[in-house]
Amino acid sequence: EVPEEESKPSPAVFEEISAELTTYPVLKYTIAGEQKQLDYTMYESMYPYDMVSNPEFAIGYSTGDVTGDGLDELIVSIYVVGNTLSELMQDTYVYTIDADINDLNEILYVSSMGGEQYAPGYKYNVGAFATGYGTLNLDLWSEPAAPGEMPMMVSVELMYQDGMWAVNSS
Repeated sequence: EVPEEESKPSPAVFEEISAELTTYPVLKYTIAGEQKQLDYTMYESMYPYDMVSNPEFAIGYSTGDVTGDGLDELIVSIYVVGNTLSELMQDTYVYTIDADINDLNEILYVSSMGGEQYAPGYKYNVGAFATGYGTLNLDLWSEPAAPGEMPMMVSVELMYQDGMWAVNSS
């Protein structure tokens, strides 16, 4: 057993995270004392961000271990503002910290309509969060059966193994 004072220092974690909205969503984060940011410029002209005054209605984030390695990953949600399905409809990005470069590495992207690869018939991505068991929970909605009807929802648990994501069917 290694005495406390001789154990390795814990790996870099997110020291600070914040979001802001310019003409596109921006996520600022600090790793190892260095502030960096992700500019989601590809959203600049796609959604009516000028109607949104609070960044949290356009961009959300959380941290949690979704790869099972014991380290927190960063989960970023870019909400599809102005869609008629749900205020939770989103593009989801998952990033790990690459300790070699002290920066983020994108390991998963699920578009707002990219859910069918994980659950056939459920194309709309309406939520992603760390389960607390080293996996990622993805909430998906189906197309509404008829106008005015609620879509069906399914939650799938994604496991990360050997650089690939798969649905945990256990």
